[in-house]
Amino acid sequence: MNLNEQQQCAVESRHPRICVIACPGSGKTRTLVERIARLLREGTSASSIAAVTFTNAAARELEERIQRVFDNSNIRLGYCGTLHSLMLRYVHQDAAPNRLAVADDEQTEAMLDESIRRLRYTGTKEELRAVLATGPHGIDRAMTRPQVVAADFWQAMEEAGLIDYESILHRGLRLIQFGDANGDFEHLFVDETQDSGMMDAAIYEAMPVPNKFFVGDFDQSIYAFRGGKPEYLLSLAQRTDFERHELTGNYRCAGRICEAANRLIANNAARLPKETVSQTGQDGTVQMTSFPDQPAEIAAIGATIHRLMQNGSASDCAVLLRTNALVDAFAAAIAAYGVPVKRRKAAEKPDGWRKALKLLAVCANPFNDWLMLDWLKVSVGPETAKAIKRLAAERLCSVNEALPTPWPECRSFSEFTERLTMEGFSLSVVELVEQAAATLPPNATLTELRFALVETDATEEQGDGVTVCTIHAAKGREFESVFLPAFDDGTIPANRDVEEERRLAFVGITRAKSTLVISTAKQRPNHWKRRLEECQPSQFITEAGL
Repeated sequence: MNLNEQQQCAVESRHPRICVIACPGSGKTRTLVERIARLLREGTSASSIAAVTFTNAAARELEERIQRVFDNSNIRLGYCGTLHSLMLRYVHQDAAPNRLAVADDEQTEAMLDESIRRLRYTGTKEELRAVLATGPHGIDRAMTRPQVVAADFWQAMEEAGLIDYESILHRGLRLIQFGDANGDFEHLFVDETQDSGMMDAAIYEAMPVPNKFFVGDFDQSIYAFRGGKPEYLLSLAQRTDFERHELTGNYRCAGRICEAANRLIANNAARLPKETVSQTGQDGTVQMTSFPDQPAEIAAIGATIHRLMQNGSASDCAVLLRTNALVDAFAAAIAAYGVPVKRRKAAEKPDGWRKALKLLAVCANPFNDWLMLDWLKVSVGPETAKAIKRLAAERLCSVNEALPTPWPECRSFSEFTERLTMEGFSLSVVELVEQAAATLPPNATLTELRFALVETDATEEQGDGVTVCTIHAAKGREFESVFLPAFDDGTIPANRDVEEERRLAFVGITRAKSTLVISTAKQRPNHWKRRLEECQPSQFITEAGL
């Protein structure tokens, strides 16, 4: 696909600060890739370019597409990955060698539990987590009880040489603000800007990068539960120091699908006026159906997919639902009708995977006593670990130095995989680590490898046939035919931010290329109360003009 006029303008613009509003199916990734390629052709050093993506998978795709533009040459950007990983790099540069590690959820929870016991805290963990989400703060006499426990937790983490996932952004921001972050980037590219939270936005504003390029769609901001909000992208689109571009051409969705999506999303107040315009040359099909109950709804979907199977196109359709409970119910029922179902499931890790992560942590930070003891507990047993800890205290040395044979630091990914083999880990474990290492830059550290393994999406699609998943899980994907069942009031929109729910419905609708089928039922099982309940059609059906 050649660049259209809107894409070309965004690629060729010489303005140092650009905000691109990219509608569904408008080729935003291609626009981003072509702008980076243009800079490289004009002599910009790849090492001076940083690209921030929402997921590791998106980062890999971006770099692969850039390399394909240059006939698969080994071009490596200065940075390409998630914001957390970039801030981890800054934090790791600032910390003393071998003294800082990222704690996983299990380790963080253990440290938090210790602070709770030490201070005899009787409140809820929800209160604590609300305080922890605001980032580390100094001790103040006016602190509440949860704030005191949080401060104790952060101090314990600091003394242990650990940092938790949430604190990475806070610490990275401080390093940038005080000029201690060694980035030296000339160009910053941020994909999926609509999913940025307040802390993300503060980091982007503070980064001393002369050229900034943001791309996203405020109508597709659906990750409020992760802190993502459309406000930052909306503010960028209206700032006078930014040049705004819009990609409105939709090369995915047929005309009627775009029209329904536009009518729906126009009801949101937190947006700027825009429309997605079909460029497919096809009208497409949009259908809305009401059923007496959920079994009748599933039967109709199953029959339609059977017809698609006969035409050989069932693998390019999806059933998208609001909740995981509905996904489970529909997947099982559709499969019972003889329809092969492809679903996203938790990726199975080989035996010893958690232990391998502990080994990786200690190989990256062999002089971190907390991590070394955590490894010794699972490798030689708690009692032996305690004895070595006592010996280290008596000798006034590190736990590593108290070992019969001091632990050598691994300096490369290959040295770590050799260590895995030496410790008796399976080939499956070694292969998973090697696969993750292959996606990282050549100069990446073992700490970055461990962080990438923990941060990687823990789900994968399995099997052949029809995709059945949540609308959230379908973000960024497209299908020839899309079914959106259970469009009931109280389900979508759920009892929460109606504008966020409307954006979610917009995302679901715009996954469809040629056929969209929305349905509702007059009765549906309540999976929590274990009874049938009367349902009303979602208000979004009327708003979409269906």
